[in-house]
Amino acid sequence: YAAGAYRNHLSIARGSTTETMSWLDVLLQRRYISPTRSAELLALCDEIMNLVSARMIELDRQTKRLQAPRDKREEHVVD
Repeated sequence: YAAGAYRNHLSIARGSTTETMSWLDVLLQRRYISPTRSAELLALCDEIMNLVSARMIELDRQTKRLQAPRDKREEHVVD
């Protein structure tokens, strides 16, 4: 897998989790779910958010370690 594409998918997952949390708030306000059920589901969302964020941080660390420092290019003078 390409690290950049994978990180992008993780970012999308994090955004989807945030959107789910917003929908849970709407469901609670409209009384489609109980406060207890809302709290349970929000706790699961928090767990998902923490896992995805931790994976993104680890991926960033790994990709920075894998990137070799570039040598400065010397100017080449052509006579």
